[in-house]
Amino acid sequence: MRVPIALTHKETGGYTAYIPSLQGCIADGATRDQALQNVKQLLLQYLHALNIDVVFEAQERGIIASIPSLPNCTSWGLTEQAALRNLQQSIARYVEAETEDHLPPNSEHASVSV
Repeated sequence: MRVPIALTHKETGGYTAYIPSLQGCIADGATRDQALQNVKQLLLQYLHALNIDVVFEAQERGIIASIPSLPNCTSWGLTEQAALRNLQQSIARYVEAETEDHLPPNSEHASVSV
């Protein structure tokens, strides 16, 4: 899944980060990094709210949960509920990894893929 994140410098100071394809997914921050972190949090909330297909696979010592539409987004738990709770952390790591270090330094406007 690729979602562009745009970042702009505000005339009044600070930055605005937004996801053009997700109406209302916009966040401000005093710095570029803060604005990006805030919009990543909104994306995370959006992903958690979606009805995403989760695949459970029984293993000898527990359950593996994965999301086929998000590469390498897997978790483990003793029960399906535990694996699902752990999967939320995996989603957060997925978003962070996909957006990390994709912005050129000191840019006033850039696009990031997640």
